[in-house]
Order: sequence, then C-alpha cells, then structure tokens
Amino acid sequence: MSMLARHTILLLCGALLLGGCQTPPMQGTSPRSPAAPAAPRASAPAIVFPEHLGGMRRVEREIYPDPRLGVAYHYEARGSRCSVYVYDRGYGHIPDGIQHELVRLEFAEARRDIRLAASRGIYRELRELGTSLRVVDTPAGRQSFLRADYSFRLRHVPQHSVLMLGGSRNRYLKLRCSWRRDADERGRKVLARFVHAVVGYYLK
Repeated sequence: MSMLARHTILLLCGALLLGGCQTPPMQGTSPRSPAAPAAPRASAPAIVFPEHLGGMRRVEREIYPDPRLGVAYHYEARGSRCSVYVYDRGYGHIPDGIQHELVRLEFAEARRDIRLAASRGIYRELRELGTSLRVVDTPAGRQSFLRADYSFRLRHVPQHSVLMLGGSRNRYLKLRCSWRRDADERGRKVLARFVHAVVGYYLK
C-alpha cells in the first residue's frame, strides 16, 4: 500500500461525528485511471466557503498538504453532517459536468474509498443503494452530479449517506452528506438545501 493510500485511510476517520466519516478525495491513482502528475503543482486558490451555508454551520476546514487534493469544508445542522470538497488532483483541465472519463473515473474512485472504509471496519453493514444523476439549477448556473446513496451503521447507529461528484470550473466538486436513518425525511431536506446552496455559491 502506498503512502498516499495509507493517508487516505487515516483521513477517513477525521470527521466521526453525527453524519459519519467524510471521505477525502482519492489520493492514489488506480491502474485504470489516467495518470495524474506525479509531483504537486501550484494550483489556483480554492474557493472559500462561508461559515453558514444552506442552513448549516461550518465546523471544520481542511487544507490538504498535497495541493492536488485541494480543500474540504465540513458543516453540521439538525443531526446531519455535510462536506464539500474542491480539488483537481493536479490535472490541467477537468471538463464541466459528468460525461468526461476523468469525472466518471473519479466518481468510481470515491465509491471505492467508501467500500475501503467499510473493509477497514469504519462502516458496518454497508450497502450501496443505487446510483443516479442529479442536476441542480440555481440562478448562478446549472451543475450536474453523479450520485450514489448508501446505508450503513456507524457506532451501531443506522445512517443514510449520499455521495455526489461532478466537474466544475476545472475542478472536481464533491459532496458527501450523512444523517441518521430515523430522521430520513429531515436529512433529505437538509441535503437538498445544502446542495443547492453549494452550487449557487460556487458558480456565482
């Protein structure tokens, strides 16, 4: 296992609270993925998300040592935890939307990260409930995401979790939201409001 892969495992547990572990961008490159630059390069400054967004309060910001991994913002509200990741993995160009191979491969990597967390015992009884396409329309513009839904137990508590990823402005825009399954209706409302707010802020 590479140093970057081990770093991924360590970061998976960095936000064990309410909604569960939030997965950082995949830090290795699978054999099926196009090769990213081997050495970090100077990246354009990542967007700075506000302290309050979509009815949620920011509780943490992570700036990863490797500039290819960008920045993550973690938010909480009413028993839900949502994270947004903005990064480029060192690629010079990431097409907008979901159709390009770079975006689809990154989505596959993010799903593998979640399965990897389960194999390490971070999640129990993990089930991927399905994948879908989500299009978010805001006054600032439209953003398409690939989406995967999950159920699992974290600290014996049943959770629902959603992963969303798309290309936007030469970066990956990834979101992860989790909530207790016994508050599913409320969690889904928090998710919808948060995703709309993230897209509107990012594209403005």
